Amino acid sequence: MRRHPCEPWVWLRLKAAPGASLALAFAVLLTVFLAALLPRALQESEDSALRGELASAPLDQRTVDLTARAGPGSPSGGALTPGALAATRKSFLNLVPGLRPRLEPSAGSPYGVATAKPVPDTDHGLARPTPDLAPEATVYAQEDLAAHARLSDGAWPTADTTTAAVLHAAVTEETARVMRLRPGSLLHLPNPAGAERSVLVTGVLRPTDPAQPYWTTQDSLRKPTLVEIDSADGPAYRWHFALLLNPDSAAVLPGLSFGAQAYWCFPLRPAALHAADTGSLLALFDSLQEGPDAARLAALSPLTDVGVTVPTALFTAYAAERSALTPVVLTAVTGAGVCALAVLALTAETVARRRRSEFELLRARGAGLAALAARLAAESATLAVPAAAVGAVLAARTAPNASYGPTALVAAVIAAAVTLALPLRVLLTHRRPLPPGERDDLARARPSRRRTVAELTIVLLTLGAVATGAAESGPTGFDPYVALAPVLLAVAVAIVLLRLYPLPLRALSGAAGRLRGAVTQLGLARAMRSPAGTPLPVVAVMVVLTVASFGGCVVTQVSNGRQYAASAEVGADGRITATNDPLPDTLAGQVRRRVPGVTGVVPAWIQEQVSFPDGSPATFTLIAVDPSAYAALVAGTGVGRPFPTAALSGGTATALPAVVSPGVARAFGSRIVTLHEDPGDTPVKVAAVESATPAAAGTDFVIVPIAGLARTDPQQVASGLFRTTDLFVTGSRLDGARLRAVADASGPVVVDLRARQLAAYGTPLESGIRWIYLAAVGAAALYGAVALLLSFAAGAAQRASALARLRTMGMTRRQFRGVVLLETVPPTLLALAGGVVVAGAAVPLAGRQLDLRTLAFGPAAATVPPVAANLSLHLDAVWLVLPAAGLLAVAVLTLLSQVWWAGRLNESTQLRMGDGG
Repeated sequence: MRRHPCEPWVWLRLKAAPGASLALAFAVLLTVFLAALLPRALQESEDSALRGELASAPLDQRTVDLTARAGPGSPSGGALTPGALAATRKSFLNLVPGLRPRLEPSAGSPYGVATAKPVPDTDHGLARPTPDLAPEATVYAQEDLAAHARLSDGAWPTADTTTAAVLHAAVTEETARVMRLRPGSLLHLPNPAGAERSVLVTGVLRPTDPAQPYWTTQDSLRKPTLVEIDSADGPAYRWHFALLLNPDSAAVLPGLSFGAQAYWCFPLRPAALHAADTGSLLALFDSLQEGPDAARLAALSPLTDVGVTVPTALFTAYAAERSALTPVVLTAVTGAGVCALAVLALTAETVARRRRSEFELLRARGAGLAALAARLAAESATLAVPAAAVGAVLAARTAPNASYGPTALVAAVIAAAVTLALPLRVLLTHRRPLPPGERDDLARARPSRRRTVAELTIVLLTLGAVATGAAESGPTGFDPYVALAPVLLAVAVAIVLLRLYPLPLRALSGAAGRLRGAVTQLGLARAMRSPAGTPLPVVAVMVVLTVASFGGCVVTQVSNGRQYAASAEVGADGRITATNDPLPDTLAGQVRRRVPGVTGVVPAWIQEQVSFPDGSPATFTLIAVDPSAYAALVAGTGVGRPFPTAALSGGTATALPAVVSPGVARAFGSRIVTLHEDPGDTPVKVAAVESATPAAAGTDFVIVPIAGLARTDPQQVASGLFRTTDLFVTGSRLDGARLRAVADASGPVVVDLRARQLAAYGTPLESGIRWIYLAAVGAAALYGAVALLLSFAAGAAQRASALARLRTMGMTRRQFRGVVLLETVPPTLLALAGGVVVAGAAVPLAGRQLDLRTLAFGPAAATVPPVAANLSLHLDAVWLVLPAAGLLAVAVLTLLSQVWWAGRLNESTQLRMGDGG
């Protein structure tokens, strides 16, 4: 069998440099693994979060309900038979074929007929929590009853006709126990005409699986529910229960109550849903309610008022949260991708420069560019293709529940890029031979027209993204163009800086020539002669800094916003609120002594929903506290400005000084206002205005000194009407369980914990994506550091040779370290400084497009007080300086290590010329 002419070349080159070959294969494997894993992990995280929310949501929040009405006396009995109901169900699924694979199986999608309104039962033998309120029953004829229940007593209900004097029904065991029913019980249900219809209980049923949608989609089907009724004498209660007819008896139901309602329930199956389905499901729901499919619903059944109820709330909230998180993740993943491409290109650049003499010799001996490129492509493919395949398999095994198409595509693209990178670089370099003595460095390099056009294109795209972001004043939905603005801005600024970089170097080199000593002049001269491929590590470093700083500012602001919102919601680290009677006077001391971690307890008397004296419908919260203790509470929570303790001191016998919210200040003005609260009348006068306070988040408030109440209303104070209603407990390591136990022992109270409120803001989607984001930033930082190391390693051999030569001329190792730092640190400093500047510009630019409120609070954003939810993204000095300092430390340590290692080598070995081709 004839071997391919490239085969001996490939194996010869791989054997000649096994270390470099293995390093390249490992780099490809790692790059493919990360590039394939990040999207797969993101998809799995999004899918898992959606499915978890669906699985934990009540069934009615994930069910599509189709209903139709059969009025009393309407000739619609034929449309209520089990066969007609099944045909309508099939027609609906044919109308929306995209919904069928996302639904529970047929056994989990019940349908049937029920009375349109509950029917009161006048029998006095039934249970009545409130004696004057008769229980109500809903009569069901639900399909396939015998398949979902077992008969535990009596007999199955028989089919009844519309003329039957007595209907036959069954009840569940729970219904029989609560309502005191048994086989043979006779119930009497009145109809709108004033007549009664008797219902005989023939049997008691036990559901085979009470958790199935068959028993949970309809109210009270499995067990009675207690309904609260408002009355003048206070809350009253009645039972609501279900009577189960034979499915063939559905035609009798329109004659009961106010007609009947046919229903078809289609619960969504969480395991069949993906995050990518959210948009199509919302579009389908809109079409069913207001679009083309809504007009077709009436043709599904001869019944009237055919309509559909869809679970849009859960999917809308999920889509909003996902849309808020996507720009942050996209920025990090794109940044990691740019850094990975820079590393792969820099690897090809390093290999091309290391083997330049080899390629020039081959060209001199008659090797054509096409043949040389083919051999290099075969050499690279031998390493890249297997490594990419292994990386893709590892990514698929690590995250197995995502689609495989994108993974294969990513692996193929990266393998092709690595395969073609070295041949293309050689084609560009050796297309025109470099004349003897001509240098290819920063000082002499002249970029080609193609490169200039490419750079201008990137700059123009970046300017477009910046202009688009500046034109938007707030979140307007996900815009990938704006989300990529930080990465594009970093690449564009890197291009501009590298074009300008030789100018200050030339100026500094000229000035260094007038200085005494050779270190500065040599270092700057060597920096000018750096290879022209230096832009790659600069781009990588700037992208890393931009992504890390931007994402770090987002994470910090979200965390601070949650901390502030939790403090504003609870008012302290813990809060005990009385439900009926005031709190015991001894409770504050017990909390201090018996709860570990408590550092302070602030009692307060709080009355909510106090009406304004002018009779407006708005209300405010009245708060009476000790000013000094409350000032310490405000300082500890950070909610609002420092409390004006001095404003509540003094006062007159006729009015209390008050700290009020802006809304109250506008209503009260500067006059004395008498507040009419439950214990009595309290005259107050505005002494200070604060926008927020821990004791009343999101509402208007009036804060008065509790000691002043003794002057204005001593009788009420003496009678104990102003006793403590709330305790604000502070402590960084508060034992929440112990606090709850101590509080519950004092009587009926409500205990709120700041830690629990803080945990409520997090969602599975946000938590999963945060880890993916951190992984993407870590990968970008890793590639940025590798890019720096590769740029330094490319000149390591030449640097060691220069050290040996300069040592023979009397230069010390300390002086050479200075030369090396002056040679290599300027481009690193350029990249770091540019990265800091770009990050500083990218944060406010892209921050305008981020919905930080949804990002921080998820579905709970609607309930967070506005004073705590007004978030804005701003620069954080720590995230600007810390990544830059880390990369600078890596660069300096790497260079010093290279110099130290080069100094340990034999100088005679470094001074040999022409060895080791």
